[in-house]
Amino acid sequence: MDQMSHYTKPIFDMPSMYDLALEPENEENENRIGLDRYKKSLTFVRYALQLEAIDDGWLYEQKGALLNQLQRYREAVDAFEQALQLGYAKDSWLYEQKIFALINLKSYEEALETCMEALVLPQPNEGWIYGQKGYILACQGKYFEALKEYTRAVEYSSADQGWIYGQRGHVLNRLKRYDEALISFEKALTLGYKRGWVYGKVGLTLLRLERYDEGLNAFEQALKRGYHAGGVIDWQYGYTLTSLRRFPEALEAYQQALSLGHRGSFWIYVLKAHALNNLKMYSEALDALTEAFEHGCKSGWAYWLRGYAFINLKRYADALSAFEEALGLNYKDSGNVYGQRGYALLKLERYEEALSAFNSALETDGANSGWLYAKKGYALNQLKRYCEALEAFEQALQAGYTEKGWVYGQQGHALINIQHYNDALTAFESALTLGYVNKGWTYGRKSYVLANLQRHEESNEAQKIARTLGYYG
Repeated sequence: MDQMSHYTKPIFDMPSMYDLALEPENEENENRIGLDRYKKSLTFVRYALQLEAIDDGWLYEQKGALLNQLQRYREAVDAFEQALQLGYAKDSWLYEQKIFALINLKSYEEALETCMEALVLPQPNEGWIYGQKGYILACQGKYFEALKEYTRAVEYSSADQGWIYGQRGHVLNRLKRYDEALISFEKALTLGYKRGWVYGKVGLTLLRLERYDEGLNAFEQALKRGYHAGGVIDWQYGYTLTSLRRFPEALEAYQQALSLGHRGSFWIYVLKAHALNNLKMYSEALDALTEAFEHGCKSGWAYWLRGYAFINLKRYADALSAFEEALGLNYKDSGNVYGQRGYALLKLERYEEALSAFNSALETDGANSGWLYAKKGYALNQLKRYCEALEAFEQALQAGYTEKGWVYGQQGHALINIQHYNDALTAFESALTLGYVNKGWTYGRKSYVLANLQRHEESNEAQKIARTLGYYG
């Protein structure tokens, strides 16, 4: 979370070198040039403290401010304490500097006490101080209290109102009050506080509201401003692209997140695997999932993705093991797991187990019922339970299963075996009309039916076509 950095007056009102230290000439040299100048400034302050002609309290204040810039916060706090012991506190600026240092030291209770001390000064910078109180309370996870302080802070005219509205939006996000959070972020942006982290938070909020197109735009604005948050924004950008089924771009975003060192969560590897599966890059998906498991992943969905990749690589026994892991982790989409498990068992010719898996899937997975009934029918055909198979195929068609030609072909096979030749002929003709890809087998079965119906010329013609297509069964 971005902390407000606010100064109400220059750190050191002496040579121009100190002003340059505060505002480096360009961002690329900020760390090198800025830190060198701060160190030089600190040397002069230390020298000045040896002289008696300069107000020591003021010098300790300046020393503390310079130490803040050098991120030596504990020494900065000590310097501010020395200034206060000498009775030097002309305005709230010294307290603000001390609060800033204490926040960076995560000394939140002491920082809150200092805020209270600053508020009783003759002319406190109230908007800034209440904003810092809100920030401190948010860091402690006290979001309701933080919200009250931010609401109080925006009542004061302050140059920091954009920052305050941004932080207020962050707190509202934490409280899952997403619509209000968006309003607060929008206010920050309207006030000209167009920081990358604000756009990043807007993107995260919109993602939670499943407003993916808007979220995508917000993440792009954050990234354009160089805000990556250690790869977190790239990761969430990728997740948004995944939700929009833009898998090649999502994969690039996940790779970027990893290149920035974002390895704090196994989820990025799982999401990468999901994108790779959708791009039919199954071996690469398995590599990504291996990374996820090495990072402590115990997700049922990850094991389902692993099983899915194995199925597409025709590694059915491995797929079964993965699906067993998914079910053992109580993966919520168990219907999908049972369905894929049944498919793997079909390929391994373990038809009784496949049938049981499809039945389990149908108890929970209504969305894929057409596919499940079709595969169930196939298992029943292999078990020579033809009447039950016909019922399953009929249910597949009623559920809108798209591969109707395949279903009619399987129906025809069942009908032959119960000697319903006229119905079988109708089924095979429907399969051919619908463009069923296994035409050689279908013409061969049609020839067999026609022969049993004593229609020998038509049977011979169908047989010739079957042989032309390479079928000799």
